[in-house]
Amino acid sequence: RFSYLTKGYRAEFAYWQVVIMMRKLLVAFVASFFKTAEIQLVACTAIASVAWVLQTKLSPFEDARLNRLEQMSLGTSWFMFSSSNFLSIPAVALWIKQVLSVLIVGLLLVFFGYCFSRISKSVWKDKGEKLKKKLPCCKKQKDSEEIIDEGSAELQQNNRTWSSNVTLEITVKPGNNQADLPGTVLESELSHIATTRELTDILPSESG
Repeated sequence: RFSYLTKGYRAEFAYWQVVIMMRKLLVAFVASFFKTAEIQLVACTAIASVAWVLQTKLSPFEDARLNRLEQMSLGTSWFMFSSSNFLSIPAVALWIKQVLSVLIVGLLLVFFGYCFSRISKSVWKDKGEKLKKKLPCCKKQKDSEEIIDEGSAELQQNNRTWSSNVTLEITVKPGNNQADLPGTVLESELSHIATTRELTDILPSESG
């Protein structure tokens, strides 16, 4: 019933969506009840720092790519909040504020570019797989590979069955009343005996 809240997380972190919602509520609480920008920025910086540390140490998502993406998102948020603290201080030189502004915009562009590239790559990969299934040439190749795999499996099974049923032919010298055991063993059949111990078990020992 609530699988949409727990899907994508590891079993021990099925509750992690609640943690994310609490983090967002804290940010909304800070923005609503603290009127000065300095306090808001400091509080949001602290929230982003704690969230980044927890995300890095616990990695709650099943997919490693989602963990990296969440780390980048929280890291970008932390840099924005911490840099904005300097932008709100009048004593900071103008060129420093300009550099920080460029860094913030550049980091945001890099982050959104990374997100767009990962999403587009995943989408095109899925579309490519579906397109391959529809193409006749790819379908024939897939059918041929399946036939080859089935033939290889059947051949291996036949080899195992034949090897288990192989026996040794023991020849008896003519003119003797009793068989001279073990006699002569065909070389072609000896190649199917795995070890000397197996050969000793099959052939009775020659009387002295």
